[in-house]
Amino acid sequence: MNANLLIKHGNTNNYIYKKIDIPKPTKNSVVIRVCACAINNTDIWTKKGLYSKDTEDGWNPNFKLPIIQGADISGFIYDILDNKKLIGKRVIVYPVINTNEFKDEIDIITHCKYLGSEVNGGYAQYCVIPLSNIVIVPNYCKLNYYELSSFPTAYMTALHMINRCKLIN
Repeated sequence: MNANLLIKHGNTNNYIYKKIDIPKPTKNSVVIRVCACAINNTDIWTKKGLYSKDTEDGWNPNFKLPIIQGADISGFIYDILDNKKLIGKRVIVYPVINTNEFKDEIDIITHCKYLGSEVNGGYAQYCVIPLSNIVIVPNYCKLNYYELSSFPTAYMTALHMINRCKLIN
């Protein structure tokens, strides 16, 4: 598969376009054929090094280069170990991968890994995603892949703000 790897912090010249192996699914993950991947602020800040301990302003000790960026993924299920009837289903990917138990709304977004930042993301033809992070797009949805990829980070940000402000009980 083709992938766009960030190899060094800084500007857009720090990517290499490279052929790598198509990832394999595990028991609790699927391989997505990426059809669209939007760019968001995390992609820009990751590129600049604001999340990496390698830079003066960075904070994340788990960040390692090279990385395939891209959190806002839409596509279809390409491979799965079980439940083969899901192959071909259109999906949106929820980009936050929870790694620990969380006690409140802040922990949900701080005790996690983020696609394209700590885990390889969608700037590639294929991406391995935890099964719990897959949202199946209903057949009646007429949105295209580009439109669908605009939802994950924007939706998550809005939802967390609504929850923190207690606008919905």
